[in-house]
Amino acid sequence: MNRTNRRNLVLTRNRNFWLASLSQKINWRKLALTLGLAILLGLLLRQVIAPPVYRVAMVLPGDPDQPGWSSYVLASAGVIDRALQAQGTTARIDYTTTLTAAAGTLSLFAEQGYDLVIAADDSYEAAANKVAAQYPATRFALLADAPGNGKNLGAIALRHEEPGEIAGEVMALKSQTGRVAYLADGKNPRRQQAVQGIRAGVGEADLQVHWDIGGPAEAADLAARLFDAENVDVICIDADLNTMLAVYEVARQRPGKYVSNWQIDLSSLYPDTTLGSYNAALADVLAQAAVWGYTGAWQGRRYSFGAGAGAFNVTPLHNLSDDQKDQVWAGWAKIYDREFEP
Repeated sequence: MNRTNRRNLVLTRNRNFWLASLSQKINWRKLALTLGLAILLGLLLRQVIAPPVYRVAMVLPGDPDQPGWSSYVLASAGVIDRALQAQGTTARIDYTTTLTAAAGTLSLFAEQGYDLVIAADDSYEAAANKVAAQYPATRFALLADAPGNGKNLGAIALRHEEPGEIAGEVMALKSQTGRVAYLADGKNPRRQQAVQGIRAGVGEADLQVHWDIGGPAEAADLAARLFDAENVDVICIDADLNTMLAVYEVARQRPGKYVSNWQIDLSSLYPDTTLGSYNAALADVLAQAAVWGYTGAWQGRRYSFGAGAGAFNVTPLHNLSDDQKDQVWAGWAKIYDREFEP
């Protein structure tokens, strides 16, 4: 055997001897137990460092990219996320839009394991009740004036008559003819509540209510007739943006005619025509619902939110005197101070 082979043989014997000695010294049972504890500790730390995600789904009745109800709902996503982060969790918020397949859409979100499913329209009430009964482990929030199911479906009822009172008061203060009108591109419970408030706010003024006004062309024709033939001088409108713009344009061509709306401040486009706008401020309301869902406090009942709970916004008022504005804001303060009821 040459010198190189002899050296390799010695090295191999030494390595085998070292491994054998090490094996005898190691307590393999303790090592396995230590590794297991380390893995368990790692998993626990992971839960602390990266808590489970709370999944929220929104089912919307319209395009959230257009001003209106669906955009208000979706705009709450960031506030919901921050509210859940304050509770020590993170949120995943997804949405879809449907009108005709509400039950299937709600079921799909429940099957996918979402923790809270928000049915963001009163037209979803029947579907939400049906699906909530089929998925008792999922919490559902229905944006409607409804009773809930006593279990996992709660309803968020907004008191739309409150901003309606302010809208009516503004119309009555500005009108010189005592004839005003409310226009909408469809009837639903939210708008009917708003009209109740408007009727209270206009007082002795003659209020016309027109549902189903059609698209921009039809609405413009109606507005022209109201202004020219029926001596109406103030209109409040709740419709899609293009339809509202068509009515504002008709008013702009007629000095002394004014418009307010239920969605967006258009004073930059129509500074001499607009009076103001009123909309639902849903972010805080839906964030509260999400926190209640996460903490287990969400119940299957009706929750009522009004101005005092921050559920509505009134934009800055335009084309009113300072005294008139003070009168309106004083009325809004009284509404705002009403007892908070959920």
